[in-house]
Formats: sequence, structure tokens, C-alpha cells
Amino acid sequence: MLRDLLRTILCRSRDTVAFLIAQLRKLWYNYIVGKSAMDYASIGIIALLVHIIINYDMLKRTKEQQKSSSHVAYKIFLFCVLAFYLFDLLWGFIYNLQIPLLSYIWTELYFGVVAVTVFFWTRFVITYIQKDTVFTTLLKYAGIIFLGFEFLILVANLFFPIMFYI
Repeated sequence: MLRDLLRTILCRSRDTVAFLIAQLRKLWYNYIVGKSAMDYASIGIIALLVHIIINYDMLKRTKEQQKSSSHVAYKIFLFCVLAFYLFDLLWGFIYNLQIPLLSYIWTELYFGVVAVTVFFWTRFVITYIQKDTVFTTLLKYAGIIFLGFEFLILVANLFFPIMFYI
């Protein structure tokens, strides 16, 4: 179908169509699913699959009466980890496109997801322990400070490359 469409557009020249298809294949392999992106993404794919297999029971919908506060906090944390794996997996492909603005935006979002994941991990630990101790208080403030500091750094990184640059 693509070949016929290209033939019609390019005045039925077979050499031109074959050349264009070869260039499209080359573009697809080198920039969209290039070897380095696939090597990078293969680890993310494996991690994502293992995460889903191990935590399938927690990730699926549960009945309302089975939800405790620690159950809900853990589920939120698991979805944050799932988002982290997806962002990490797609980062290799986006970086391989060699579009600096898109790579920069995706990297900013990636670090934002990391910060949110750490924050929700601290929420889960606090909810799971269910005691008001010095450790849980420190963990609570550490999560808030880390999240705030990370977002301040990401905003500052827009003007001064202090965290990363592309």
C-alpha cells in the first residue's frame, strides 16, 4: 500500500520508490529503533515486565472493603514505579530521535517522575509503619523536602544547566 502510494506520487518511478523505501527503513532503524535505543530499552522492558508480574495482584482493581490505608499508599507507589519504568524505557527512543527540545522536555519529566516516586515511597513507609516516631517524622519531611528541592532544581535547570544538559 505504501509502495503504491509512493509510486503514484513519484510518477511511477520504481528506482525512486525503492530508494525512498530504503531511506525510510534506514531512518526507522537508525533514529527511531536504533541499536543503542533498543539495548537501552530492553532492560527497561524486562524491568517493567518483572514489575507487572510480581505486583500484578496489587496493581489490579481491588474491592473497596479490602483497601487499607497502607494498601492504597503501596498501590500509588507501585503505579509511580510503573510510570518511572515507562519514562525510562521511552527515554532511549526519544533521545535517539536526536531532537534536543523533545529530549530536554522528556528528561525534565523523567526527573519529575523520579521525585514523585521517592515522595510516594516515603508516604507508603509512613503509612505502613503506622506509628508516630522520630523516623517517620524525618521521613515525612525528607520526602517533602526532596520533592520540593527536585522541582526547584528542575525549574532552575531551565535557565542554568545544573542537573543535566542536552
